[in-house]
Amino acid sequence: MQYAQIQNGFGQIYNTLANVRDTEVNAKKAIDALQKTLSVKNIQKNIELYALACSNLGNAYNTLARVRDIEGNATKAIDIFHKALEIKNIQKIPVAYIGIQVGIGTAYTVLADIRDKEENAEKAIDTFNEVLKNKIIQKKSVQYALIQFGLGKAYSTLAEVRDAKVNLNKAVDAFQEALKIYTARDYPIQHQMLNLILEKTKDRFSELKQVTDDAEIHYFSGVSYQQKGLYEEAEKEYLKAIELNHKYYKAYCNLGSICMKTGRGKKAEKYYKKALQINPEDPIALFDLGCIYFTSGDENEGLKYFCKAIIADSAIEPKVHQIIHIYSYNPNEDIQKLNKLFNEQLRKMYLEE
Repeated sequence: MQYAQIQNGFGQIYNTLANVRDTEVNAKKAIDALQKTLSVKNIQKNIELYALACSNLGNAYNTLARVRDIEGNATKAIDIFHKALEIKNIQKIPVAYIGIQVGIGTAYTVLADIRDKEENAEKAIDTFNEVLKNKIIQKKSVQYALIQFGLGKAYSTLAEVRDAKVNLNKAVDAFQEALKIYTARDYPIQHQMLNLILEKTKDRFSELKQVTDDAEIHYFSGVSYQQKGLYEEAEKEYLKAIELNHKYYKAYCNLGSICMKTGRGKKAEKYYKKALQINPEDPIALFDLGCIYFTSGDENEGLKYFCKAIIADSAIEPKVHQIIHIYSYNPNEDIQKLNKLFNEQLRKMYLEE
C-alpha cells in the first residue's frame, strides 16, 4: 500500500502543478500516477485511499478537459466520480466525499460549455448546492471557496441561456463569497484570477441591465400609444422592446391584444403563446387566447384556456360567462350546455392542481 500512497501523492502534486503551468503535460502525469494507484492489488480494501485516488483522478481529468478533448475528459471525470460515490460508506470519508461532489459539479460546468448548456449547468448548480448542505463545510474554509467559485461559474453559464439577470446576480454573489476566503494576502494568485472573473461578470450584468432598461422604455412608450389608439406606433415600440429583451412577456401580450383589435387572429395567437412560454400563468394571455379559440368555433380549446385563466385569477370568471353568453348561437340551449362543459373542465383542472 505504500506504493499506492506514493503514487496518489504524485498524482495530487502533478494536478496542482497542472493548474499553474504546463497543464496538459502535468495533468497527464497526474492521471498516469493515479491510475497506477488504482491498479494496486487489493486497493479497494483501503477504502479511504481508494476513495481519495478516485477523487484525485476525476479532478485530473477535469484539469485535462480545460485544454484537450473537453467532452471526452469531462465525461471520464463524471464517470469516475459516480463510480467513487458507489463506495460503501463513502459519506463517512468527508474529505473524499466532498471532493467527489465538487468534482462532479466542476465537470458538469465544463461540459455545459460545449453541449446541453442549460441541463449541465443546472446539474452543476444542484450538485454544488447539495454539498453546501453538508455540516462539515465551514464558511471560512478553502472547500467553501471552491464550491462558491464553482457555483459562480455554473450560474454564469446558465445566464447565457436562461434568466440572465437573476443568474448573473447569483454568480456575482457566489464569486464574492469565494473572495472572502481567497484574500489578496493569503491566496494572491486565486484572488487576482477571481477578481478578473468577478469584474467581467459585473460588466455582463451592467450591459444586460442597460438593455433591459431600454426595453422598458420602448414597452411603456408602446403602452402610451396603445392607450391613445395608435396601434401601429404601439406595435413598433413593443417589437423594439422584445428585440432588446426577448423574454418581455408583457410586450408579447400587448402585441397579441393589438393583433386581436386589428383583425389578425393568427398572429395574436402566436404572440399569446409566446407570452405563455415565458409566463405560463399570465391570466390575460390565457383569457385572450381562450377568446381567440372560442370565438373562432373551437369551443373546447377556448374553454380550456378560460379555465386556466380563472385558476390564475378568479376575477376573470364573470368575463368568461359574458363571452359564453355573447357568442352562443342558441342562448337558451347553448349557454346551459356550454356552462356545464365549462364547469366540468374547471372542476377537473382544480382537482389536478
